[in-house]
Amino acid sequence: MNLLITGIVCVMVILYGILVYQIDDNSKLINWIVLLTMLLVFVIIAVSWIKLVPTKQVSDFKQFWNRSNAVINGRQLFYSENSYFAKYAYQTGFLLYMLSVVKIFGSNLFVMQLLNVLVQTLILLMTYLLTINVFNNVKLARLSVLLLMVDLDWFALNSQADNQYLGALFYLITFYLLQKKKTWSYLISGLTLSIGWLVRPIGPAIFIGVMIYILLFDIEYRQQKTIHEIIKKVILPSVICFSTLFIAGQMIQVTGLNPHGLKNMNSEWKFIAGLNYESSGSYSAKLDKQFKSAPTRIEMKKQEREVLKQELVSLKQGHNWLKLIIAKVSMLWSGRTMTTNFAGFGKNHSQNSDYIVGLVGYLGSFLLIIFSWIGSLKMLKERYSSKIFMMLLPLLVFAAIELIIEVQGRYRIEFLPIISMVAGLGMYSSLSFLYGFVMSRVTLLRNKKRPDMFPHPIQKI
Repeated sequence: MNLLITGIVCVMVILYGILVYQIDDNSKLINWIVLLTMLLVFVIIAVSWIKLVPTKQVSDFKQFWNRSNAVINGRQLFYSENSYFAKYAYQTGFLLYMLSVVKIFGSNLFVMQLLNVLVQTLILLMTYLLTINVFNNVKLARLSVLLLMVDLDWFALNSQADNQYLGALFYLITFYLLQKKKTWSYLISGLTLSIGWLVRPIGPAIFIGVMIYILLFDIEYRQQKTIHEIIKKVILPSVICFSTLFIAGQMIQVTGLNPHGLKNMNSEWKFIAGLNYESSGSYSAKLDKQFKSAPTRIEMKKQEREVLKQELVSLKQGHNWLKLIIAKVSMLWSGRTMTTNFAGFGKNHSQNSDYIVGLVGYLGSFLLIIFSWIGSLKMLKERYSSKIFMMLLPLLVFAAIELIIEVQGRYRIEFLPIISMVAGLGMYSSLSFLYGFVMSRVTLLRNKKRPDMFPHPIQKI
C-alpha cells in the first residue's frame, strides 16, 4: 500500500513537472498563463483542503483566534502573568493582524482561512519571481512553484490562524527588494523585514543572514564608496527596521493591549524545551504542565532556570549532545511537519484516510528534500548568482539557532519556499538530463532505421 501510494504521487508530480518543463518559455504571455494556471490549481486544492478539515483552532493558533475575538469584544488580552500573551508578549505583533481581520470581517473563520490561501498564493508568486532573479530560467521557476504547491505539509495549516505564512511572505518580499539593488528598495526592505519580524518573530535569523550576505557579497569595498554603500545598504535599512519594531512595541504598551509590549517574558522556556533530551528538543507537555503550577512569573522563572541547569548537566554527563543535535536536525529538516495533525484531518475522517493524507504530505516534503540535494550538488559544480546566498544564509542561521531552542517539524514552513528554489534547480537538472538521454536514444534509433542512400562507394570514372 505504501509503495503504491508513493509511486502514484511521485509519478504524478514527475509527469506534471515534465508538462511544465516542455511548455515553451519564449513568450511572456504564455509564461504568465502557465503561472496563473498553476496558481489557480493551487487555490482550488487549498480551499478544498480547508473544507476537508475541522474549523477548530488548536495550539498557539487557538490563542491567536480566541484572544483576538475576546479583545474585539472588550475583554483583556490576558488576566494572569502565566497566560500565553503575558509570557510570549512578542507574539502580540501577529495579534494586531488578527484583530484587523476580525474587526473588518467579523468573527468569520472562513474569511481568515481564505486570507491564508491568498497569502500562500502570493508566496508561490514570490517564489517564482525570486527564482527567476537568481537563475534567470522560467522553466526552473515553474518547477520550483510546482514542488512547493504540491507539498501538503507546507500548505496544510491554512485552516489555522498561523502566523508563519504571513511572516514568510514579508521575508520573501524583503529578499526581492534587496535583489533590486536600488536605494528605495533597500529602505523599504527595512520596513518589510520589520513587519515580517512582528508577525513571525524569527526576524533575528533573517536579519543576521541578510547582513552577512550584504557585507560579504553586496558592498563594493572601494575607499570612496564603502562608507556610502554601508550607510545605504546596512545602516539605513537597519534603522528603519528597529525603529518600526520599537514604535510598534510602544504603541502596544500605550494602548494597553499588552503592557509588556513585544518583549519575551519567558525566554528560558525555549531553551528548556530545546535542550530536553527526553523530548528530542521539541515541545514537552510534561514540562509545560510542571511550570503551570507556579503561582507567579517570578517563581516560574526560578523553576525554569533550575530545570535548565539540570538539563545542561544531564546532557554533559550522559554525553548526549550529539544525539540530541542529530535528533533535532532530523525532526526539523527530514521528518514530518505534522501539519495535517495540527489541522485535525483525522478527527473527521477514517484512520485509513488520515494515514494516506499523512503519507502524501510527507512525500511532498520528501520530494522537496531529495531534489534540493540534487540542486545543491549542481550548485557546487556550477557557479550561479550569489543572490541565492541572500536566502540560504538566513536559513543556515535559523538552523544553527534551532540546535539549542525548541524545535518542531512545522518550523521549517517559512523556509520551504527557499528550499523549493534549490529543489527546482535539482528537478530541472534531472529533467534536462532525462530529456537529453531520451532524445539521444531516439536519434540513434532513427539513424539505425534510416536506409543508406549510398550503400556502395561511388566508382571513379
